[in-house]
Amino acid sequence: MLGHFGHKVIAATVATDGSLSTAIYVAGANRISIELPTFAAGVITATANVFVLVSNTSTGTFRRLCDMGLYSSSSGLQPWEFPSTTGNVNVLCRPAVGYNYMKVQLSNTATANVTVNVHIHQ
Repeated sequence: MLGHFGHKVIAATVATDGSLSTAIYVAGANRISIELPTFAAGVITATANVFVLVSNTSTGTFRRLCDMGLYSSSSGLQPWEFPSTTGNVNVLCRPAVGYNYMKVQLSNTATANVTVNVHIHQ
């Protein structure tokens, strides 16, 4: 499952005045990582929490992806989240493997188009 037989990058765009990216086809990926640009010029507060939503079809209902783990004083399934980032990082998102489509959601509004690169490792 963790073999590396190819690597492609697809841009997911969060449009100005929005918080949700376009749908990205990720079926067949062994790993998925998300390259977040710096948010200093693209997000209203220069920081954002980042979530991933998944669906079986590009026009279906996208729901937040959850993952197992311990978070603060609670445990169990929690939304996959990269909290309070200023961007300029690559983030591994293993739970998205096995779904056909994903979207990236920012907790704050984009003030300009924000391009998030989704790396699909096959």
